[in-house]
Amino acid sequence: MRPRRVVPLALLAALLLAVPARAVIVDRIVATVDGAPITSFELERFIRMNARGNSDAVTDEDREKALDILIGETLVRLESRRLGLSASKEDVDRYIAEIKRANNLDDAALEQALGQQGFTIETYKAQVAKELVKNQLVTRQIRQEVTITPAEIQKYYDDHIDDYAHPAAVHLRQIFFVLPPTASEEETKDVARKTQAAIQELDSGKTFAQVARELSEGPEASDGGDLGWMRKGQMIPELEQVALSLKKGKYGPPLRTGAGVHLLFVEDIEASEHTPLDQVRDQIQERLYADAVQERFQDYVEKDLLEGHAIVKKLNPPTTAAASTTSTETITPPADVPTVDDATTGTGDQPG
Repeated sequence: MRPRRVVPLALLAALLLAVPARAVIVDRIVATVDGAPITSFELERFIRMNARGNSDAVTDEDREKALDILIGETLVRLESRRLGLSASKEDVDRYIAEIKRANNLDDAALEQALGQQGFTIETYKAQVAKELVKNQLVTRQIRQEVTITPAEIQKYYDDHIDDYAHPAAVHLRQIFFVLPPTASEEETKDVARKTQAAIQELDSGKTFAQVARELSEGPEASDGGDLGWMRKGQMIPELEQVALSLKKGKYGPPLRTGAGVHLLFVEDIEASEHTPLDQVRDQIQERLYADAVQERFQDYVEKDLLEGHAIVKKLNPPTTAAASTTSTETITPPADVPTVDDATTGTGDQPG
């Protein structure tokens, strides 16, 4: 099977941790790998930079997991060095160029995205280099051991059949307000007020058909906004995406098109269809392969790489002081560069 493109594996899983804002850790050795130290400063810095929660303190269990991750990183680095694996500046630049292109980012936007996570472009480059080397190690030691069989693909499809379901057709109603692309700011605000008034009427208990008759500006208003039965491919994409995602008896958020603002309501749903396995086979295979590689790599780090290395843990509850006297150059991983796909749609219940 053709190897996948470079994908950072989940060795550096996000920790749902947070540390007290003013606690400063006195540096000491918390573990050694073949005599090379991992210090409390490195450990606490790693925890802070990977924090995703709002708790006031880190549990002993959290700190133990974080230390295990740093030990695993050290083992990977040592093994990669032993095998002579490396990433050139050109490799790093090429990877970052692909990230920018895939996410439609220029240099400034990339730096801004990284800066929001507390990282600079230089620390990101260091992390990319580390991930490229890790991917070489994965390719050399793991990928050839992983195969996905047709039976595994079929089982995944059967077990997740609901994920591939979509309505064959939906019976729609709409409340529509005219708003051309050239509308003024005042006209736009006026339509926003009308839309909000319609939503308030719906939330008060009126049926969608009633509100459509009273407020909609569409040609089907007199019929309670009835658009009839619509199938995939019969609607403009932005409306279809919402219409086919709504459940029976629910209305979606306001949607603006070139004609105006729409509120869609699903009156009824025709029996669901399922995307055929042949259309999603490659997608499932890729997912199963990625999961299997990740699982095998974790096993490789936690078991195979431990053999032949002397690991000593000296983790005790950390000591705090007014200031730290030492620092390190340990680089922690920045978050993946975000993509813009964060649209959420609110729904409301309607009796029909």
